[in-house]
Amino acid sequence: MERGKRTLTIKLIAEALESTGGFISQAALNLDCSPRTIERHLAKSKALQDIAWGINCRYLDLAESKHLEEVKKGNYDAIRFHLRCKGKHRGYVERQELTGEGGGPLKQTIEVVFVEGNEGDAG
Repeated sequence: MERGKRTLTIKLIAEALESTGGFISQAALNLDCSPRTIERHLAKSKALQDIAWGINCRYLDLAESKHLEEVKKGNYDAIRFHLRCKGKHRGYVERQELTGEGGGPLKQTIEVVFVEGNEGDAG
């Protein structure tokens, strides 16, 4: 079938998004259309937006559940990530302190260069 000659329905697009985990570019390949075509359909259809949102939420839930499994196993990287994301209100934040020599304040030097005679300069 020649590209662009088929009418894409909400059902076809929803099935393609579902089968690809919500990835528009892969769904477009499966439907033999451009990703922009799917994006246009999404922009016009509240029903399709809701379907895409639901797909994305299910995969986010899946990823979060896998992350929590790793936390429960004691995976140090997963624990650190979890504390950085979910533990901010308890003070688990990473901060970078920039200091100058010996822990003192940073010294900044600003150089201002004036160039005269450039063509195209006003006035």
